Amino acid sequence: MIHYQLIEKYESRICIVRSSTSSDELLVKFDNPDKHVESLKNLKTEQRKKDYLTIRFALKMLLQNEEKEIIYDEDGKPILKDESFKISFSHCKNYVAVIIHPTNEVGIDIEGATKKLLTIYTRFLGEKELEIYDKTESFDFIRIAWSAKEALYKVIGKDAYNFAKQLQISPFDVKNEGELTVTHIKTQKKYTVYYTVNEEYTLAYTIDSN
Repeated sequence: MIHYQLIEKYESRICIVRSSTSSDELLVKFDNPDKHVESLKNLKTEQRKKDYLTIRFALKMLLQNEEKEIIYDEDGKPILKDESFKISFSHCKNYVAVIIHPTNEVGIDIEGATKKLLTIYTRFLGEKELEIYDKTESFDFIRIAWSAKEALYKVIGKDAYNFAKQLQISPFDVKNEGELTVTHIKTQKKYTVYYTVNEEYTLAYTIDSN
């Protein structure tokens, strides 16, 4: 079974998909399934096949059932072959999230509510962010911070590789849904990141203002 949600934000469109459908069942949802068969042969696990197809299903939903080809640039960043939209996507165990924008670079991250972040947060939080966490001990803060930086990395690239030193989150009130500001230290450019956090996943996305 496939459930999906569509969100619009400042000319961007987002699709969040939850799927328990097999790759074979997903494949028949495309107008020309044969064009995906060769790519699927190169994917070793059922989960990777499902992710591949669910991403493209989400894109199809964003484009009112139009199907477009995803390719990758020399840095491994996904782009649409016809360059009609900027695109970013993310997936975790049961979810896929895709965002598109007609002109601006976008980044998105979706993560399951994994406690693993509690063992690695000192690697991706800077000193000021660690101070915030030490005061609140909020697991949701850690979840949001990780996904926000992951989403920004997809926009900035290698100049944001070191999350702790290159991206700094300003203090914000942790809610189920909200926004926060992140500064890219090298350029001092500030980005707005929008987030949702619940029992099943954390979602964060950003739209580059150029």
